[in-house]
This record gives sequence, C-alpha cells and structure tokens, in this order.
Amino acid sequence: MDPRSTDVDSALSYLDDVKSHCDEEPGTYGAFLEVMREFKDGRVDPRGVIQRICALFHQHPTLLHGFNNWLPDGWRIEHSRDLRGVEIITIVTPTERTTRPAASYA
Repeated sequence: MDPRSTDVDSALSYLDDVKSHCDEEPGTYGAFLEVMREFKDGRVDPRGVIQRICALFHQHPTLLHGFNNWLPDGWRIEHSRDLRGVEIITIVTPTERTTRPAASYA
C-alpha cells in the first residue's frame, strides 16, 4: 500500500471529523480552515498553530489528538485530566512541555 494514500485518507478522515464536530458551532470549521491555510503558507509557526487549534478545539479531545498528525516531529498536543478531574492540555515541543487548564483556551 502506498503510504501517501494512507496519509491522504487520514487527512480526509480528520477533516470529516472536524466538520461533523463543528456542525453545532457556526464559524469554527471556517476558522479551522483559515488556521490550516496560514500554517501551510508559513504565516504561523507550530507554536502559533497549536495555540489556535487549542482555542478552537479545547472541548474536543479527539480533534486535539488528531491534529498531532499535522504537526512536525517533536511537537504534540496532549489532553488529559489532573488529579482533581480538571481537563488539561499539555503542549509538547522539542524543547519544553507546557500544561494549562483546557478552559483557559476558551
């Protein structure tokens, strides 16, 4: 199987997931597409795109996790709960880890 075919299938599947999650949030899908265009065109760096994706999808852990496929090696978004049950987002870069409450991205 051609690996590029798998990548395309994964990308299309992720876009479908984003679209279906955004059905009840007008404007979110368009904002997501704009972020992706800016990232692709180099107008926003990985840190900036992660911040914007977290703001858009802080309530959708599966979308945050799925976005990791778009990030360069060494960068990722983790979504979990702390010991009190508060949802947290950890941004991992090649040089650091930053953890914040998911609600702080709202």
